[in-house]
Amino acid sequence: AVVILGHDFWQREFGGDRSVLGGTVRLDGTEFTIIGVAPASFTGIDQFIRYAFFAPLIMWPRLIANPS
Repeated sequence: AVVILGHDFWQREFGGDRSVLGGTVRLDGTEFTIIGVAPASFTGIDQFIRYAFFAPLIMWPRLIANPS
């Protein structure tokens, strides 16, 4: 499983440390490899919400409380 960190989350939780690339982070019990950090200007599909991370859609069932 891979993840791209949101820029604000990366700054807040990792102090902007570039060495986190290739490292891992555990989200809802699943370990993800950090493959990148989104640029500060990247908003994704919603310009009003700054997401903490971006993961492949295939991981959705593991990241929600009740997959049904």
